[in-house]
Amino acid sequence: MGYFTFGETSQLRSYADAPSPNARIFVYLAGGESLSPIFKDSNLTFAQANPVVADANGYVAGFFLADGAYRIRILSRTGKTLLDEDNVEIRSRRMSDAERSFDRVSDLLADTSLSYTSGLGRQKVTENQIVHAFQDDFFYQVLPSGETGPHLVTAGGVKLGVLRGSAPLSPAQFGADLTGQTNAQPAMQAMLDYLSEHGGYARISGTLRIEFPAIPADPTGEAALFLEVLKSESLPTVLNFSGATINYAGTPDTYLLRAYQSGSKAAWLGLEVRGGFFDGSEATDPAGCILWDDLGHSRLHGCHFHDWTRTSPAENTYAIHQRNYDTWSENNVHENHTFTKCDTWFYTSLHPTAGGTSSMSRTRVENLFGGSCKAYAVINTAPGLYDSVIRNIKGNGQKIAAILNTGGAVGGTHLEEVKTEQGESEVTNTTGQMTAGQTTLTVTSGTPFKDWMVQGMPVTIAGAGGGGADLVTWITGYVSGSEVAVNHAAGTTVTDTTVTVSSTVCYEDRSAAHQFIYSKLNNRDGDLLVNLARYTGSNPEPRGYNMGALDAVGEVRGLSFTASQTSYAEKVVSTDGEGYLYPVYRADLTLPDNTATQILGTADTQISGNAAWRVTLYGIDGSFFGECLTFRRQGTATVGMLPIAATANVSFSLVSNALMATQTTGSSTSTKAVLQRLG
Repeated sequence: MGYFTFGETSQLRSYADAPSPNARIFVYLAGGESLSPIFKDSNLTFAQANPVVADANGYVAGFFLADGAYRIRILSRTGKTLLDEDNVEIRSRRMSDAERSFDRVSDLLADTSLSYTSGLGRQKVTENQIVHAFQDDFFYQVLPSGETGPHLVTAGGVKLGVLRGSAPLSPAQFGADLTGQTNAQPAMQAMLDYLSEHGGYARISGTLRIEFPAIPADPTGEAALFLEVLKSESLPTVLNFSGATINYAGTPDTYLLRAYQSGSKAAWLGLEVRGGFFDGSEATDPAGCILWDDLGHSRLHGCHFHDWTRTSPAENTYAIHQRNYDTWSENNVHENHTFTKCDTWFYTSLHPTAGGTSSMSRTRVENLFGGSCKAYAVINTAPGLYDSVIRNIKGNGQKIAAILNTGGAVGGTHLEEVKTEQGESEVTNTTGQMTAGQTTLTVTSGTPFKDWMVQGMPVTIAGAGGGGADLVTWITGYVSGSEVAVNHAAGTTVTDTTVTVSSTVCYEDRSAAHQFIYSKLNNRDGDLLVNLARYTGSNPEPRGYNMGALDAVGEVRGLSFTASQTSYAEKVVSTDGEGYLYPVYRADLTLPDNTATQILGTADTQISGNAAWRVTLYGIDGSFFGECLTFRRQGTATVGMLPIAATANVSFSLVSNALMATQTTGSSTSTKAVLQRLG
């Protein structure tokens, strides 16, 4: 039922602004001449006469109507028409603690009856009165007419602020369309602004379409949605997207959501984001989905990221980007995520203009799965990723590696249960061309290059390095299937040379040094680090001889060993244990024609404890070249050698206790070696 009254005095006035005694009020159904039933009581059980007649002073009692639209006509006692207005909206007042109640937020937004002024068809409201929407039990507070930042504004111009109740906040409370048909960005940003001020719990449901605003609230201009996370003096902030679908229709080089925290981080509360399906298929070359910017003590878990990709091969999109600008970004957790059709899953970096600390400490990345994804699952380009855990990473589509470190030392970081499957095999093309001093690499036959390789696919160009050595580098720009840019300029001009694009690995490190602890890195071949016959799916053909699991320099600690390698000619393996067999892999060993080349230096061959080394030499296609043993003679510093097998063009020798290999094929040869220390 709706209660009909004529303002605060309920006194009818004529056009001369004087009372209109004995005036008659006719209530018709909207749009016609049919009188409507009117009632004396709120239950609409006791009818009264229509028209209603004012008394001798012009006063008239209020009456009740069913909710709906009506035509109101008022005649003076002489028959003069004082008012004739159609489509007057009458609505219920259902809650005793609310000035007005509405069925849905959309009804509230469309309302024209609430007003800051009195008048026919208007209900005057004043500051701090309560308005209620039955949809999800939302409450609002009437704000002053001069308020510059209301959460909602009705069609009648009344400004409202959200009142937090016992229920979670919702974008619907701020007027969001939950069907995905219209842009929900303004309402979502209003909700995030509220959380930036108060903290608290928000429950996001339905389907929301987010477009990039003309004037982004994010002060960096990088994100469609922006959240500043509060510190210890406020409530924790939780965004629960479980069951929600967020469709981002964004512009190039922007993120869906940027969350950050400023000031001292000593008492971080952090942000928690739960669940949700984040779809970037409508975005044009976005920078990524969620940017974790200068944010610590926070947790992101249970999300599904879909189609966060770029059409341009210049760079990749990051589903999750943890970035450090001028403070600290640490003690964060990213777990239990699924990625489908994404470029790169998780990325840690410094801001390009960062001038503060480089700490990325105590980051936990755990339980990630990707399908049909482009490049790396995890990339670190920051100077450090200290005391962190990267665990249970598995994908059936990452093309280059599971984990790439191009930043500084990955100190004390654990890598565990990292798996690749259905990755890329090694590709060899013999028509490569480079010009000395240039970084352009082309091939004249075949198409060994693909657009996702721009993220950094390792490549070796035979003879293109200084003095004719092989150029070992990586791809930095994709032009076409036959042309790319590489990171290092050629030192020697080459034509029709061998170009080798590396196969998929579990961990690749391009930093100067690192220190990490690992167990169970594999590429669908169990715990093998080197495997000649790698299979993928139902394909029975052997894959090219490949690293498979580990390609790194620095210090590596396994379950029972420590491998330390600062350059390929220096110390390779040291251990406190004895009696085990462990292989160390070298992928870029070049043997010039008829020249003895060092494989093991004296620092390795003369390790105390009378250790022996087993060295197996292969061609890049996996063909066997030769094998030998070296051993430290009992009680002396001299080294002996025992050839096991060798091909006609390869021989082993000792020069000043260093192990050398010589080949006589008539040209420089790229090889791979497996070095095993026998304890």
